[in-house]
Amino acid sequence: MLGSNAQHKDTRGKRVGVYEMSSNKDLALQVASLEKKLDSMLNMVPKIAEVCAICNIPDHPSYQCSASEAYPVFVQEQVNLMNSYNQRLRNDPFLNTYNSGWRDHPNLS
Repeated sequence: MLGSNAQHKDTRGKRVGVYEMSSNKDLALQVASLEKKLDSMLNMVPKIAEVCAICNIPDHPSYQCSASEAYPVFVQEQVNLMNSYNQRLRNDPFLNTYNSGWRDHPNLS
């Protein structure tokens, strides 16, 4: 009742929902051209082959080398290196991290 007697008219037009957008063909064409440019730039990057650290041949990585059986210590060192990142993540309350040089530090006393 009050709405029919109001002097202001609805000038908003169609209400757009949360997931509804108006389409813009120019914008879609720009996005498509940018995608093509990006794809062409990614294809320009040369692929670098991984070189085996044991035999220096770029056909295979070190863990797939057929000569790795002759160098078991080298392979074991690589395995230990890959697991070394986990050293700081351990929450070991008995870990020996005490430094005697910190005994007289003012923040620790």
